[in-house]
Formats: sequence, C-alpha cells, structure tokens
Amino acid sequence: MANVTETGRMMEQMWDRGLTHSFFLVPVWALVIYAMAFLIWKRKDLLIFHLACVTVFIHNASDAKRVLE
Repeated sequence: MANVTETGRMMEQMWDRGLTHSFFLVPVWALVIYAMAFLIWKRKDLLIFHLACVTVFIHNASDAKRVLE
C-alpha cells in the first residue's frame, strides 16, 4: 500500500514513462537489443532487430494504454 497515491494510482507507473518510453526511441532500443544479442550469441541477423522493434513498440503501446485508462 506504500506505492498508492491519494488518487489510488500506483506511483511506480509514473516513473515507467518519459523519454525512455518515447515511440521515437523504439529503433534506438531495438538497436541496443540487437547489439546485446550480437555480443551474447555472435549472430548478425536482421530478424533480431525487427523483432526487437516490434517488442519495444508493443511494450510502449501497452504502457500508453495504461495511461489512458
């Protein structure tokens, strides 16, 4: 109950948004994920970048949906 504000919304949701969850940064985050995958598995596959774009976009969209509710 410590995370609940006077309006009943979770305070942690306030901090889960901002510049890092901007739709303009989706390709940047996807590139970071692609680079991490390359460092871990030494595999250059553009599919990894495309899947990262989709997953980051879905994550941002689901956060945006919670804001609108």
